[in-house]
Order: sequence, then structure tokens, then C-alpha cells
Amino acid sequence: MQWFKAFLNFYLNASLHVALVALSFLFITAFEYELNLTIELQGFVFSATILAYNFVKYYGVSKNHFQKFTNKILLIRAIMLLSFACIVYTSFFLQFNTIMLASVLALITVLYAMPFVPEKWLFLSISNLRNIPGIKVYIIALVWAGTSVILPIIENGREINGQIILTIIQRFVLVIVLMLPFEIRDLRFDDLKLETIPQKIGITTTKALGFTSIGIVVLLEYLKGNQPNTYMISLLLTLCLTAFLLRFMNINRSWYYTAFWVESVPIFWMLLLLLL
Repeated sequence: MQWFKAFLNFYLNASLHVALVALSFLFITAFEYELNLTIELQGFVFSATILAYNFVKYYGVSKNHFQKFTNKILLIRAIMLLSFACIVYTSFFLQFNTIMLASVLALITVLYAMPFVPEKWLFLSISNLRNIPGIKVYIIALVWAGTSVILPIIENGREINGQIILTIIQRFVLVIVLMLPFEIRDLRFDDLKLETIPQKIGITTTKALGFTSIGIVVLLEYLKGNQPNTYMISLLLTLCLTAFLLRFMNINRSWYYTAFWVESVPIFWMLLLLLL
């Protein structure tokens, strides 16, 4: 059992799970709009997610902390290097506009983690996007919506019409809902200067906001219209699971509750589509 726990921890810490989530969202968009997902686009998004998330997680970690987990960190760095090589290789097969959008999303990711001005110049030490009060969750949702909806649309040469705009907004809102359990989990550890949603309105109201946002996702789906029954059933079941996980989230839940189960919601959605 110990070996399985060690494997699971590495799988989560190396951002392999969240990379599968990115692929799942990609497949969901492809199903909805009948897009062609080339193996190069899949490899690009999978690798970019691994590189981006590990960069954000480990950029600010001290060298002393690295020394405590030398072998694991070295393996994660090797995975990041392979991911970077895969990004470079697959980018030669993608459309120019796709690369441009991916570059913008990559820049946002870098500015999210890295200081872009000296801290001494700014009030409250706001040196990167992550430290700007109240906007962290919205930046993450923006990058996810761009990666999982706009990127495959552009790669397939589709024009962004009204229905696609509704899907972008819908994905943005859904990602925010999926982020709320993480915000609740980190309530005890986040600096009050971050002004996260639970810090500002409390856990109970945060959950109410999440349930309301789930209703907005359903409304947006209704406004899009003419969706296959398979897609609608899978979406509604996914939203029910999301509501369930949010309802029973509290600050004492284990790390696995959010890092594995909540993160697995898009994977569950994709599997539902395949099964139905």
C-alpha cells in the first residue's frame, strides 16, 4: 500500500493528473464542436500543462526545501525537460495563431509566478499576478478557458461565434467553481492580503456562490441550444458531482480530496461522454 501512496503522491505532485484534466477538457470541447484533435495538439497541451503547473509550484521553492526531496525533484525536473522538448517539437505542427495564443497564455502563467517588478517598488509586495488581491482564481480560470476552448477552436480554423463565446464563459465559470474547494482548503494558510473568495465572504457564502455559478453554467447551456442528449446528460451529471464535492468540502478535508477527487471532475465528464 505504501508504494501505491508514493506513486499517487508523485503522480499528483508532478502535475500528471492535472495534465490529464487539460486533455479531458480538450476532448470535451472537441466533442461539442466536432473538432479534429491531432496527436500534436494533444501532446502540446498535455506537456504545456505539466511544464506550467510545475513551474508555478516549484519556482519559489527554496534550495533547502529541494534538498529534502532531491530524487523526487530531479525526476520532476526531468519530466519538465521532456515536456519542454515535446512542446518545441509539436509546435512545428500547429497553426501560427495557435502558437500565438499559447504564447500569450504562457506569458500570463510566467507573470503569475515570477516577479515582474521589484517588490520594494510596490505596496503590499505585489510583485506578480498571484499576489494581486482577489484575482488569482480569475487568472487561472482565464488560462484554462483559453487553453481548453479557444486553442482547439483556432487550431481547427473555426471562427469564434456567439455559441463559442458562451462556451468560453461557461468554461470560465465552471473552472472557478472547481477552484472554490481549493480556496476553502487553503483558507488557513493563505495570506489575508490575497483576499481570496472564502476570506472575503466566508465558507458558507462561498459554497452558495458555487451553487449559483453551477446554475449559471446550466443557463448558458440552455442559451447555446441544440446540444445532443449525450452531451446534456453528461454535463448535468458532472455538475451534480461538482455540487456534491463542493457541498462536503471543509478546511479539514485531506489534500487528496481536492488534488485528486475535485481535479478528477473533468476526467469524469470525459469518461461519461465516452460511455454514453
